[in-house]
Amino acid sequence: MGGSSESRLAGQASLQAGEDRRADSLPFLDRFSVPVGAAPEAAWGVTQEAVTSILTLRVATVIARLLGCVNTVPSGAGELAVGNELAGFRVHEAMPPRRLVLTGEHRLASYAFLALVAPRGDGGVQLAVETRARFKGRPGRCYRTVIVGSGLHEAVMRAVLWFAKRAAEPRV
Repeated sequence: MGGSSESRLAGQASLQAGEDRRADSLPFLDRFSVPVGAAPEAAWGVTQEAVTSILTLRVATVIARLLGCVNTVPSGAGELAVGNELAGFRVHEAMPPRRLVLTGEHRLASYAFLALVAPRGDGGVQLAVETRARFKGRPGRCYRTVIVGSGLHEAVMRAVLWFAKRAAEPRV
């Protein structure tokens, strides 16, 4: 299930050509970022921990089932390897320590979550989380209003960033 041999040689893992390219074609929804005073590898590790901690919770599995998600049961012991599943998501691409793409779908939307780690000149990184989504019909638009309009989605995205920043930065 890994990427092509050239991709693996280049340090990139993604689904094979033609399998799932939704992340690139979905409309941009939002992006949040925070500076992190840590090396890319440290920021990557704690970002993975934050994502897997949230998406392997029992409540996440229950919500994924209620929404009719394609992926409802975590696989691969919560490891973020291409093709593994988390509640509501499938790991589409993993390029440590720079880029993670999770994709998913349920009856109201098709969506992607991207975690991006960009080095800064001061030895730290800029950690960003981005969401892309296509909402399905009137029910999907209502779902967007509830989830995005209420601020719930932003709160979850900012919580991922806060957790990663706090865990990655050395305590003084």
